[in-house]
Amino acid sequence: GRFPVRARSGNQYIMIAYHCDSNVILQAPFKNRSDTHRIAAYTSIMERLTKKGHKVDLQILDNEVSAAFKKAITETWQSAYQLVPPNLHRRNAAERAIRTFKAHFLAILAGVDIAFPPYLWDKLLPQAELTLNLLRQATLDPAVSAWEYFQGAFDFAATPMGPMGCRILIHSKPDKRKSWDFRARDGYNIGPALEHYRCYRAIDAKTKAELVSDTVEFLHSYLTQPTVTPAD
Repeated sequence: GRFPVRARSGNQYIMIAYHCDSNVILQAPFKNRSDTHRIAAYTSIMERLTKKGHKVDLQILDNEVSAAFKKAITETWQSAYQLVPPNLHRRNAAERAIRTFKAHFLAILAGVDIAFPPYLWDKLLPQAELTLNLLRQATLDPAVSAWEYFQGAFDFAATPMGPMGCRILIHSKPDKRKSWDFRARDGYNIGPALEHYRCYRAIDAKTKAELVSDTVEFLHSYLTQPTVTPAD
């Protein structure tokens, strides 16, 4: 179903893919149900799988798939496909993955700050995918998470995470502020910056611009930071 709020980027839907060997659930947002946007989202997922060495040789889809989509599967990605029986979507394992991801993402949205811009919901998807797959066991190696089997080990020390959509204070670097500016500005956390060391992706509350910062302070409305008292 279409997401209730159109994202600033134009996205209104989320494509969900379930990879059986790793047990990983992958997502890709897209703008509308036309083949132009659906196939682009599908391609981005297939590129991620291929890059990590997970070749897909069989895909199970519902009966809504178009001729252009079938052509992309067979000719571009050299994969076979099967369609589930009409009006029986539960025969597709991805349907269970859709329900799982939707429940996980709804729980995240229920905890964002009351002032978090709803049209930035798609910015929360990368960490939602990450946290969901860290909690799932890999099918072929239950000793590791689905994320580790698919992507490699996740180092929380190098890539810390915080509550998504949480109000934060973003440190303003000396060369980016004027003499009497405050040393921090309001913003919202949207997840870890996976390509940076110990950095966060954030949204500036005033400009709504996305940025990366290595120094933030979380100001969650009801979760508190652990503190040490004199009694301790």
